[in-house]
Amino acid sequence: MSEYIYIAGDSPLQTGAVGEKPRLTKDSIVVYNTVTDMESFYFEENHDEEGEHFSFSPHFSLKKHQVSSLDMNLPRVGDKMITDSQKKAVDQLYFYIKDYFKRSVATKLEILFCLNGDEENTISFRKDVAFSKLKLTDLYYLERKLLTIKK
Repeated sequence: MSEYIYIAGDSPLQTGAVGEKPRLTKDSIVVYNTVTDMESFYFEENHDEEGEHFSFSPHFSLKKHQVSSLDMNLPRVGDKMITDSQKKAVDQLYFYIKDYFKRSVATKLEILFCLNGDEENTISFRKDVAFSKLKLTDLYYLERKLLTIKK
């Protein structure tokens, strides 16, 4: 099983690559200067093969607008030191959230951190926080953590 982050919002969410800085792209070849220039996340919407919406988790109160991404490099709760890739990932997730509240009429965002396949299991930790009080450490990975952020 892989570690994922699932995000639900009350407005449409950005999809695609986040944090990618390619040096060269030609045909299907992408070249990066360093590993940290690669994408931190690639967000996909909650559509099935027929294009129908579904909810990634019953724990989300917001059902319509949802995206998911493999957790590429988020630091773990309790990590004392983090790598450059982990720092970039947590920064990119923070800026993704900041941009979400800035560019839309959104008032709420929910993030579920969990293994793929565990989306329905009991939540291990819940936290509600105002965006103005959000700390980067709030975005560290903890299995089955549900983080609710309000504008």
